[in-house]
Amino acid sequence: MSEEFTVIGRIRTAKGRSYPVVLDRASRFGTRFQVTDASVPALAALVRDFPEELNKALSSLGYWLRAAVKGALRHGGRPYAGWPPRVPLTLSRREKSGSWARSILPEQPFGDLERAVGYLAEDYKFQVSTGWLSKAAARLAGKLQAGFRTRVTASMRRKFIREGYRLGGKGEIAAPARPVIRPVYDALKQKFGPRIEARIQKYMRERRLAA
Repeated sequence: MSEEFTVIGRIRTAKGRSYPVVLDRASRFGTRFQVTDASVPALAALVRDFPEELNKALSSLGYWLRAAVKGALRHGGRPYAGWPPRVPLTLSRREKSGSWARSILPEQPFGDLERAVGYLAEDYKFQVSTGWLSKAAARLAGKLQAGFRTRVTASMRRKFIREGYRLGGKGEIAAPARPVIRPVYDALKQKFGPRIEARIQKYMRERRLAA
């Protein structure tokens, strides 16, 4: 079986913390953009003529892509992918009185994974990738994007009860695929070239003004 994730590098925050950038199996392909003669012929000369500005523009592109992924996660995949509704799962939470009350599932299937979205701009390769900031996040994101089925067992029900929840229904929990990184990339990739060019022009104007 092939590895379910790939660590493509590390980033360091302003506070000095270091995180890996990981591509999960469900979004590994089509999430890395590189300036080459094949990808963006009109911009390939920038690798030679304006390498510093190009690297800054790619970093800006990564920031923009990360923001788009985070937005899609907050809004059910929209506007880049139409996710199906949440799994019909009945949960009841035990009240202080000892009685059970129906609990409402959060609308966001990915939970706190929004905080684990990252990007890596690789200067010497003139490329940028979008992924996750830990292997655990990449595993979970890959599972959620690909979809999965989980059999409901007696031990699972007992675990839910220990946590104060009662799991209703029978059989299994079926979660449909909810892709996010690849749809965002595919929807925006036609804007990469113009966006990079605009950023480089901005940096060049700033350099002339500072001279």
